[in-house]
Amino acid sequence: MLAQSLDADARDVISQPGTVRLDRPFEGTIKCHRLILEAGANVSADVQVNLLDMLPGAQLTGPVRAREVRLHRTTVLRGEVRSEKITTYGQIIGLCIAGELRGARSATFSGIVVAEFFGSEPGCEIKGGLRAAIGLTAQIERLNRDRENILRSGLLAPTDVWATPSDPFILSDHPDSTAPAPHSDAPPTASTEEQPSPVAGAQSAAVKPSLLDIRRVSLAAVASAAPDQPRPETATVHAFRPRLFP
Repeated sequence: MLAQSLDADARDVISQPGTVRLDRPFEGTIKCHRLILEAGANVSADVQVNLLDMLPGAQLTGPVRAREVRLHRTTVLRGEVRSEKITTYGQIIGLCIAGELRGARSATFSGIVVAEFFGSEPGCEIKGGLRAAIGLTAQIERLNRDRENILRSGLLAPTDVWATPSDPFILSDHPDSTAPAPHSDAPPTASTEEQPSPVAGAQSAAVKPSLLDIRRVSLAAVASAAPDQPRPETATVHAFRPRLFP
């Protein structure tokens, strides 16, 4: 199906198969197979798609649930984003939950990142907290604490995290004082789990250890394992050269 360009500047609902392409402001709900946001697209929406492509200059605010997310340079994605795979050259602000997350040297993350696998080029910047290990994206209670910390910090509005009218996300009366603030420059509280030392030759410039809450993550400048290979017990931070398109 050919892509459909939509001219909308008020709150609306897009729900259709195929590809939707936006190049101007839109506010509302978007459900489709593939969503392409072009330069000039300043979107505030609840997004549920298989594939989200943000081209240079596009901006998106609101909760995003997608099978795959691809961000080019000079793009900004703000909100809670959940995806099996995220590849980014742009900026993600808020709560990022991914099975596989890859950041290019131009990528920045502000807030909290939770991933089964995290890889980055030297120069990729994280301002906040990073947890990368197998099984973390299934820890619902801890993810709810992450949402509370993000909302209390003022980084996101309640409408930017995942909730439904019948099951809204409500802040608890007792904030988690042990969790690091998303913008804190101070090192996080020491973990009770073993913290492995960096592997010799690792390109540690890919991240800033003083800003991270890392549990059971080893650093290695090696290529990722083939998809058909068994997944390791612990996640590995890799240096790599991502390419969004051939």
